[in-house]
Amino acid sequence: MNPSAFGSAVAASILLPAASHAQFFLVSELFDTSPFDQVVIRSVSADGRVIAGTTGITITPSVLQPDGTIIPSEVEGRGFVWSAAGGFTEIPAFEVVPDIPGYLDPATATPFSSVTALSGDGSTVGGVSNGIAFRWTEAGGLEALTTGADGPAIVNDLSFDGSVAVGSTNSFATIPGAPDPLPTDDEGFLWRDGEGLTRFTELGPVPERTLGVGISDDGQTIVGLELGPTGSGFDANLRYFRTGDAGGIEVVDFASTPASAGDVLDVSDDGSTLVGSAINEAGTVLDAFRFTTDGGFESLTEDVLAGADSVVAFAQVVSPDGSVVIGQYSAVFGALTGDVETREGDFIWTEDRGFRDFDEFVTGDLGIDLPDLDLRVFEISSDNRTLIGVASTLGDELIVESFVLRIPAPGAAAGLLVCFGGMRRRHRTGAVC
Repeated sequence: MNPSAFGSAVAASILLPAASHAQFFLVSELFDTSPFDQVVIRSVSADGRVIAGTTGITITPSVLQPDGTIIPSEVEGRGFVWSAAGGFTEIPAFEVVPDIPGYLDPATATPFSSVTALSGDGSTVGGVSNGIAFRWTEAGGLEALTTGADGPAIVNDLSFDGSVAVGSTNSFATIPGAPDPLPTDDEGFLWRDGEGLTRFTELGPVPERTLGVGISDDGQTIVGLELGPTGSGFDANLRYFRTGDAGGIEVVDFASTPASAGDVLDVSDDGSTLVGSAINEAGTVLDAFRFTTDGGFESLTEDVLAGADSVVAFAQVVSPDGSVVIGQYSAVFGALTGDVETREGDFIWTEDRGFRDFDEFVTGDLGIDLPDLDLRVFEISSDNRTLIGVASTLGDELIVESFVLRIPAPGAAAGLLVCFGGMRRRHRTGAVC
C-alpha cells in the first residue's frame, strides 16, 4: 500500500466509532510530518476523533560553547488541530511579540503558538502564543485572553464546548545571585466567553500562588492547585481548591494523610480525584497516590511493592472521571541481603483491577507488541478509549514521536476500564481485549 493510501486507511480507522481491535498509530501515520522537526500531540477530544498539539521547525540548532554551556536552539513552533474529517489545520501565532520582562525579547524573538488544550467537542483549542494565553476556533480565529501585563500566561484546560478556559499567569523578578529573572508569582485564572477573565483571587479566599489546571465539561467547576514556596522542591502542596456547588471556593486539604509532603500531578475534570507523588512520614518512600473527596488518600503502590527497600513512584495521568490512573515506578528489593532486584516501568491502575504493569496491559490484554518503544501517556479521552502521548525508541538512536492508542468500544470489547493494564508494540492492530 502506498503511503498516501495507508494514511487514508489509518485516518478512516480512527474516524470509525467502534473498532473491534486495539489500534496504535504514530503521528507520522496520521498526516505528513516531514515539514517539521518535531510534532507533539497534547490533547484529544472526548470521543478521540480530534487531536491537537504543537509542531516545531528548528531555525538555528543548539550550540555547545567552549565553557560547556549550551546556547539553546531556536524553534519556530505552531499549534495544530487534526481530524480524519477535517485534516491538518495550523494554528497561527500573534504577529506581535509583546515586551514581557524576563520572558521574550521583542527585537529577536520568533512568533510562536503552542496548543495545550482541546475542548471535548473538538471545536476549540487553547494555549499560548508569544506569552499570551489564547483560544482558537475555525470560525472566530485566534483570540487573546490575556495581555502580557501580568507576565506570560497559558490555557491549561477548556470546557466541553470551549466557551470556558482555565489557566495561569506567571510573573518574573530578578533574584539575587540568579543570572536571569526567575518566575516568582503564579496565579490561576478563569475566562468565560462574553464575560472575560477572572482571577482566582477574585473568586474567593485562595492561596497567593496558584495554578489553574482543570475544568468540568459544563464549565461550572474549576480546579486549581496551591503551589509550594519557590525553591521548596515541590510544585504543589498537598491541597487544592475548586468551585463548590454554591459557586464559591472550596479548599480541600489532605495534609493529615500518611504523606508528609508531595506533588499533585493531575486532577480529574470535576475535581473529585487527584493523583501524584507523596513522601511517607518516614521519608523512605516516594509513593504514587490517588485522592478522592469521598474516599480520601490511597496509595497505589504500597501493597504491590511491599517489602521493597526503596520505592520511587509517580501517578501522572488520571482519566476525566478519575477511574483510571497511569504512572511510573521503580522499586529495589534485596539491598540488605545482596540479592538485589529492581522492578521498574510504567503502571496502570483501575478501580476494579488495581495496580498492573503497563506492558502487561498492552501486550497481554490488547495484543499489541511494541518491544522497541517506550511510551509516556499525556491524556486519556473522556470516553476512556483513546490515549495520547509520546513514544521513544529504546535502542542506540533516540527517536521521539507522538502516538495515539485506541481501545475497542464496550460493544466490540470490554473498553478501557475492563482492559486497562500496560503498553508497548509495533503492529497496528491487536487482539480484542
